[in-house]
Amino acid sequence: MNRLTVFPYIFDLELSGKCNTVCSFCPRHEMKRGEEYMSEEDFAHFFLKLQRYVQFLEGRQFYLPQEKLAGSIGRGSGSPVRVILCGMGESLMHQKCPEWIKQLRSEIGVRVTVVTNGLLLREKMLEALLNSGITVVLVSVPGISRESYSRVMRIDWDRVMKNIIRANEVLPGRVQINATIPDNADFTQQDVIDFWGAKGIPIAGISSCHNRGGFLDDPTLTGKFRVPEQNFCGIFARHNFVAWDGRILSCCHDLHAENVLGHVATHEFIDIAELKTPIVPKGPDYRICKNCNDRERCHAGQIVTVPSAPIANATARLE
Repeated sequence: MNRLTVFPYIFDLELSGKCNTVCSFCPRHEMKRGEEYMSEEDFAHFFLKLQRYVQFLEGRQFYLPQEKLAGSIGRGSGSPVRVILCGMGESLMHQKCPEWIKQLRSEIGVRVTVVTNGLLLREKMLEALLNSGITVVLVSVPGISRESYSRVMRIDWDRVMKNIIRANEVLPGRVQINATIPDNADFTQQDVIDFWGAKGIPIAGISSCHNRGGFLDDPTLTGKFRVPEQNFCGIFARHNFVAWDGRILSCCHDLHAENVLGHVATHEFIDIAELKTPIVPKGPDYRICKNCNDRERCHAGQIVTVPSAPIANATARLE
């Protein structure tokens, strides 16, 4: 059997380095890699490379070592590959966001999630997202009341709540909540579950605030969890982070772009998978990793491996 290659299947795509608010748990002051919008040229490169990657994986046998499961990779929504529009900025600020979502959904078919603070979920945007075929609208809400929300967010609670409720009406079943709980919060996980349960809006996940690769050092917000002793990082293994300028970085918390793995204009994602494969077992040894207490890095599950020959000329193999 050919050796196994680890294939990241979640593509975190940063359409915008800009944001329309300031969150106390977001260290934007450390964004030394720039704050601009993704260009049409770089998105075109990303789209082509992703399309090739999905085509390369389709029909191949995959293995989930931790779960001891195997299967065949499907196409479209049946593929494990998906795109999450996220990063350090607000994706919905990009004028091309709905158009590019529609292109990904209609021409490649993979699932697409957009992460948003909810401020721009107005009627016109909701109509555009509906027409785009968006899979999930994931709204980040670090609070369950005006008081708790306003401690960390500088946008109006009532306005955001109105947008979320309306979005759930326009996109039923596709609006989900990403709940972050700062260390100094006066509410619990059960409070979050009860609050959104009463509104009939599903929760995608509840997580504690983490230190963003060590760049956030406010002990009132993060510090509850220590930095793991091991270097293993499930985020590095499962995700490919593509910054607004097309650079492929170790993760979205690489705010200084110290760990550049490639660029969408010149690198195939198959090559990035090959580059990551020998690193994944022990984990990356980047500077930001030494201080990161994101609990997701410890999750080993769903690491996808696929039998593959050495990638000496990925482009040729895809043609």
